[in-house]
Amino acid sequence: MTSRLRLFLPLSFILCAPVVFPENMATSVLYAAVPAVSVNVSGTWTVTFRGQTSTTMTLQQSGNQISGNLVTTDGTPGFVAGTLIGSTLTLQRNTGMNNTIQRYQVTVQGNSFSGTYRNQGRVSDSGTFTGSRTSNVSGTWTVVFKGQTSTTMRLEQSGDQVTGNLVTMDGTPGNVTGTLIGSTLMLQRNTGMNNTIQRYQVTVQGDSFSGIYRNQGKVADEGTFTGLRSAGSGSYSNQIGRGRQAWGTDVSGTWTVVFQGQTRTTMTLEQSGDQVMGNLATVDGTPGYLTGTLVGSTLRLQRNAGRNTIQHCEVTVQGDSFSGAYRNEGRIADSGTFTGSRSAGRGGFPNQMGRGRQVRGTNVSGTWTVVFRGQTRTTMMLEQSGDLVTGNLVTTDGSQGYVSGSLVGSTLTLSRNAGMNTVQNYQVIVQGDSFTGTYRNQGRIPDSGTFTGSRAPDVSGNWVVVFKGQTSTTMTLEQSGDQVTGNLITTDGSAGYVTGQFVNSTLTLSRNTGLDTVQYYQVTVQGDSFSGTFRNEGRRPDSGTFTGSRR
Repeated sequence: MTSRLRLFLPLSFILCAPVVFPENMATSVLYAAVPAVSVNVSGTWTVTFRGQTSTTMTLQQSGNQISGNLVTTDGTPGFVAGTLIGSTLTLQRNTGMNNTIQRYQVTVQGNSFSGTYRNQGRVSDSGTFTGSRTSNVSGTWTVVFKGQTSTTMRLEQSGDQVTGNLVTMDGTPGNVTGTLIGSTLMLQRNTGMNNTIQRYQVTVQGDSFSGIYRNQGKVADEGTFTGLRSAGSGSYSNQIGRGRQAWGTDVSGTWTVVFQGQTRTTMTLEQSGDQVMGNLATVDGTPGYLTGTLVGSTLRLQRNAGRNTIQHCEVTVQGDSFSGAYRNEGRIADSGTFTGSRSAGRGGFPNQMGRGRQVRGTNVSGTWTVVFRGQTRTTMMLEQSGDLVTGNLVTTDGSQGYVSGSLVGSTLTLSRNAGMNTVQNYQVIVQGDSFTGTYRNQGRIPDSGTFTGSRAPDVSGNWVVVFKGQTSTTMTLEQSGDQVTGNLITTDGSAGYVTGQFVNSTLTLSRNTGLDTVQYYQVTVQGDSFSGTFRNEGRRPDSGTFTGSRR
């Protein structure tokens, strides 16, 4: 397969004569009943052709429609598309080589598949292949330490990178990060207790895992644990915080909270299954990040308030109102009651980081370049849901970078448990794609200062593109750093996969049309609109202008 059919990554967009379908296709295909889908092929697959050539294919499923990319070894376009009927997956790929289409017939069995491929066109080839899906640990896990202490850990995986949160029993920070290689998951957590890092080595087997942990630092501890993933919490159904699941009670949204009948503030919550996280806009500057669980109508939350104090809340939810009691555990003793009411229409917002801006006055989602005191440059990634903001600051001293807070108008308030009994609080004024702010440490390590930030432009999203002022189609783009990939829905059946770079406000793309022609694009981006020129190089000369607007 690899010696005859060079597989390459595509780069172009072409618009010519419309595709003409056979007369009977309208009834046999377009209006055919689609059976219920019980198999899901989303994920990253290791594929071996003819028992020799190993590569990777990433698939994404929506109903019975499948699209994805095959990492080819000969540079031909890797974009694949097709359908899944029962356990049979049918895909095709325009190789871009002398009008040759490669077709795949695949039988899926759980996390493995086997199939055949056959070329149709000038470059003949056929053969067999097998595939195995890479483990994915995204979801909510029930974790039992030393066979006794049961808690919950939420994980989210992107490629081999894993992030998440462990609901701790002692109030220490629960943010975990690590990598998944094969079935081995390596995680670590900065406990914030006397420079102690907890490291985890985990063996994953489907929806269960087992592992060992070991502390490194002043607080020595080690032991074993096991984990079981909750049904329906995997990465193929619903990502953490991405919309509401079918659950009896949902507390997602923005709540007005009144403590002891006097002190009024705001709490933003986001729910995934029975797991709840959020932020309380505190009036004393202490960290507001909350985590907990919802069982029936009872919501239990906890908050590390800093200064060696954990605040526990027990809440009874009734629709859009709640009542509860809080109790402090640690250095600063306090207890009392509170009530809450949810703002109308303020549920979770299904917007991924960098995937377009939400319809709100200000949105801070994205990657920011931050300069502290005019000298130290680093990066902060933020994600916004409603007025709740979470993210990660790439620190230069190895301290924990997880930040959380809230956005009210153009004022962003964040806090970070830096470990070593120190909380860093940030007050930020946002103006479009830039911000200015001050930070102040509270705890053992005093420090304060100023910083500025600028957001890197992002072209990710769905764009409506109009060529030569007449032909309208859709282009989907995804940006990682300055690299951009995507797909143009062509009107002539040519390959639509595009690749390129976005530098400053200039987007440069190319597309191998598969018709011995490469189409090049030079695009100037201004927020949610762009304009540009295209030029063909090869057998089918063409050039012109186009415009685009992001949905």
